[in-house]
Amino acid sequence: MRPEEGIVDGGTLILIDGEGFMSGTVVTLGGFRCESVKILSSRQLTCVTPKHEVGWVNVQITRPDFVKAILISGFQFVPRPAPVITSLHAAGSTKAEGPETGGQVLIFLGQHFVEEAEARLDGMKCISSYLISPSELECVTPAHAPSVVDALLTNPDGQTTSLSKAYTYVKVVKPPPAIMKVYVKGTVDSTTGPAKGGQELVIEGKDFQTGAVALLDKNQCSTTTVVSSTEISCITPAHAQGVVRVTVTNPDTQMAFLENAYTYFLDPSFKSIDAYVLPKCVKCHVKDYFKGSYASYDDIINGGHVVKGDPTQSKMYLRVSDPNAPMPPASDPALSQEEVRAIYDWILGGAQNN
Repeated sequence: MRPEEGIVDGGTLILIDGEGFMSGTVVTLGGFRCESVKILSSRQLTCVTPKHEVGWVNVQITRPDFVKAILISGFQFVPRPAPVITSLHAAGSTKAEGPETGGQVLIFLGQHFVEEAEARLDGMKCISSYLISPSELECVTPAHAPSVVDALLTNPDGQTTSLSKAYTYVKVVKPPPAIMKVYVKGTVDSTTGPAKGGQELVIEGKDFQTGAVALLDKNQCSTTTVVSSTEISCITPAHAQGVVRVTVTNPDTQMAFLENAYTYFLDPSFKSIDAYVLPKCVKCHVKDYFKGSYASYDDIINGGHVVKGDPTQSKMYLRVSDPNAPMPPASDPALSQEEVRAIYDWILGGAQNN
């Protein structure tokens, strides 16, 4: 018999010498039928070994007329050999390197790979492993930080092989973001909003990454939502009145700017006036100041500085709007027209504590 041994997975083609072989002869090894029996002559036949456990087995030949012949311990089933990795390369390339993001088809070359073999890179299981042949296996790479890593392959029987420094993960250099346009959602090109914030802006551009952060001037949006690589939704934060730039920063720290992209106006609410106007007034109009305190809403209302609904009869408005005696005094920063208008509109609207 040649050869006298084969692996436990079967599939070994053996040649048996003897005599009296005829068509219909059955061959068994350890009680399991040999496959693809072919009678070459009355003295010689071939067959393909079945699967079997490790060990020596009897070889039995049975003719159609039930005449049998047995060869005691005539064939040995041996463990399958351990796998061996000889090299790796990316599909369609001769190089064993790929992106840190993973997802690349990587080819393992070697010997003795079997079905359900598991491939790993630096201990991380491939997204999928597919056996092409006993000497070739396809692996879809997992994501990994840029570095040189070892490759590992394990057959289902637990036999393992590795190849040191077999694959290189390469850092992916992503393009920087760019801002093309900023506008208020629901409009075509409006770029103004209240100082109190809370307005939804659409930031259009390209190469926005998941996790990007948007800012107006130096204030981060209350909520930043990356809708796609070309669009971000931003809920505006509170900010002093004025024109600001919009900034988008990707997680990889690359940034984009659009100067003069959005204008904050002072909305006619006490909250905005208290935050952005009154700090210019309370330097003088503090508690118990003989001309009256602007330190709080109650001080302004109870001190008679405002006639709700009528700015023309309100001391507060008349003081800040008088061109001959402007308040604050000339030694301090003056109120802008927008700030004066906000006080007027707030009083006209009933001077609510809003």
